[in-house]
Amino acid sequence: MSPNVPSPPPQIRIEPEVTATNTLILTELSREVFLPENLAGLQKQLEQYGPTHKFVPIKSFYRILVVFFQTSDAIIAKAQVDRITFLNNTVRAYFGP
Repeated sequence: MSPNVPSPPPQIRIEPEVTATNTLILTELSREVFLPENLAGLQKQLEQYGPTHKFVPIKSFYRILVVFFQTSDAIIAKAQVDRITFLNNTVRAYFGP
């Protein structure tokens, strides 16, 4: 006869609250993205959503940091760029600090 052992409580998944900022971090990038002509094309595409203050490729981490002047522009850019396919990779966009 086994003792009555209570079941563990169900796991609660708490989603962190996302705060929009004027900074996007683009991830899941391939090495090809960091070729000058591809960086220029991606920067031009992002600037369709608003002027950028900084566009910083971080090749060693396969990421790009994009700082917009306006948070509202970053929000629009994230909505348009997150999960797009660019050079056969699905790009992810996250708000930075």
